[in-house]
Amino acid sequence: MPYSHGFQRGNGSVTIMVLGNSYVVNLVEAMRAQFHYNYSEFRYMSVFANYGIYSGDTVDSEQALAFSKEQVELNKPDVLFVVARYIENIKGPIQHKDPIVKQINETIAFYEKFVKKLYILDAHPRYHENFLDLFLHYVVTRPKNLQSLHLDKKLADEEMRSVKERFAQIKCKKCQFFDLSHVFIQGDKYLTFDNKTLLTYADNAVHLTSAGVKLCEPVFRKIAKEIMNGF
Repeated sequence: MPYSHGFQRGNGSVTIMVLGNSYVVNLVEAMRAQFHYNYSEFRYMSVFANYGIYSGDTVDSEQALAFSKEQVELNKPDVLFVVARYIENIKGPIQHKDPIVKQINETIAFYEKFVKKLYILDAHPRYHENFLDLFLHYVVTRPKNLQSLHLDKKLADEEMRSVKERFAQIKCKKCQFFDLSHVFIQGDKYLTFDNKTLLTYADNAVHLTSAGVKLCEPVFRKIAKEIMNGF
């Protein structure tokens, strides 16, 4: 099971863990920086096919979820972040007594036995594969059509609808969903690049670039202050 991990000690008293897939590696340093070392330990684990709160249709995702539960039970962090790009079955139509909702509720209930606070990344718009290459192609050959590369908000929201509806059915005592998509909204679009500087917000691997991550920093800063004021 491919995964990467990191561990850093700080000067505070709260223990923090971040679990998920490659979105963890993409966002974790920007998240950690907002605490200014006001933690006793900051641990992250990025695992292939790990959605943190549910398993997909693959053995990899089932093993990743089991690994996440093991790590939470073993380390018992004060604060747990689930940071993942949500794909596979969670985007499908919601069923009566939806099994994914049931699994998410069960997983969160399990985490809440060991943590004091749980933050879960909400659904995020899906960027085009190889977006950076596409953007550069437009810059060279179709510069007047660059605006068409921004995401249509209505279509992007529709793609996220089932995920949002499932999350709306989650019952938890210590969990809180946090959204990054709103920092990219301009009118009826989710911006994929800065219109003035032409710095892109998405790379070829559907992750955020440094410019995209920077837009998210106020969200991370707000959460870090909530945590530091609450412990």
